[in-house]
Amino acid sequence: MIKSGEKKSYHPMVWLLLVSTGLGRTAVFMVLPFLALYLSARGYTAFEAGQVVGAGWLAGSLCGFIGGFVSDRWGRMPVLLTSLILWALTFYGFAWADRFGAFLLLSVLNGICRAFYDTISKAMLTDMVPQQGQTRVLGRSYLMLNLALAVGPLLGSLMARFSYELVFAVTGTVMSLLVIVMGVADLRYRRDLPTGTASGSSLSTVLGSAARDSSLLFALLMGILFMIGYAQIETTLPLHLKAASLSIYPLLLTTNAVLVVLLAIPLSNWASGQPPVRVILASGLLFAGGMALFGSGQPLFLFTAMGVVTLAETLFFPIWEAGVAKLGQDRGMKGVYLGSSGLIQVGFFIGPLLGGWLMDQSGGAFTFGVIGTLMLSILLMPLWARFREPVAVDEAQKAA
Repeated sequence: MIKSGEKKSYHPMVWLLLVSTGLGRTAVFMVLPFLALYLSARGYTAFEAGQVVGAGWLAGSLCGFIGGFVSDRWGRMPVLLTSLILWALTFYGFAWADRFGAFLLLSVLNGICRAFYDTISKAMLTDMVPQQGQTRVLGRSYLMLNLALAVGPLLGSLMARFSYELVFAVTGTVMSLLVIVMGVADLRYRRDLPTGTASGSSLSTVLGSAARDSSLLFALLMGILFMIGYAQIETTLPLHLKAASLSIYPLLLTTNAVLVVLLAIPLSNWASGQPPVRVILASGLLFAGGMALFGSGQPLFLFTAMGVVTLAETLFFPIWEAGVAKLGQDRGMKGVYLGSSGLIQVGFFIGPLLGGWLMDQSGGAFTFGVIGTLMLSILLMPLWARFREPVAVDEAQKAA
């Protein structure tokens, strides 16, 4: 770990993890938008394609716990390398698969490997950066993720013109190269990397201990609420704009992507020097206000809403992840706690259902007003999940 005074002198492994996150997720985002199209081209129905894609997301949301537990026990890098190897083989498998069961299995493996990699890479980043710098470095990780989200689909669409199999093969090759690079880095910096705890606690004991931690549960609830709101941008918002001007929707998404790139580093630098509760309260207020503004349907308000929501998400996610990492570190289960963050993807299941039902009942303006009001409940969460409760630490340790 670097010394606290060396805030900007990150260990080379930190930079390597950030770059590998960017490259790896760019490769993944080359594939994800086209998986359903690939399955359709192979003759599968939309429902079957939905089953395959959904199975991957479900597996990923549930398996982060396991990846965190295994890395806590046996070390981050061995598990990270194993997940990258399996991930590479998974994408090669997509290129050659020809049966529905094979596609379903590969999608599940893709979700598991993604969950393992995301959990372990974030755990390694926070392992190698002092507490006061973790929000800053997680902000940079969030920036790399959004850059990948912007670039990956564009590259994928270019290659998909030649063949979908090419997209999967290139993605598998990128993952294979990351295995080599990370393997060399492991040999070079092994002494600097944290090792496993070799704890004798079983997975069920560790998960039971985490499940009884009220701070973690309220932190997860806070994340789920945020995701319920964020899901409206990808589902309810285009339906709302369909009544006015759907052509503005791509411009709103571009605005979001550009603002994240511009704001991620300065906002994470600012937030790292602020009390976490203050940042969470500010992001909650901004997010609620932005959601409500979407209801107007007027271009000026729509772009203002997207700007406010982008500001909120860029503030929220790095400080939230740093808070969850600190909770896990205090309890000796950082990997498990970071792995639990995948559960907030439940919000992407609840959000479209809630937003769609409200749209059918009362239209877009009412829907976003209700969603904005619901997002205000985020402001209550820090009363219980302050990322600092020593009593919860003692209870979790006793339960283990």
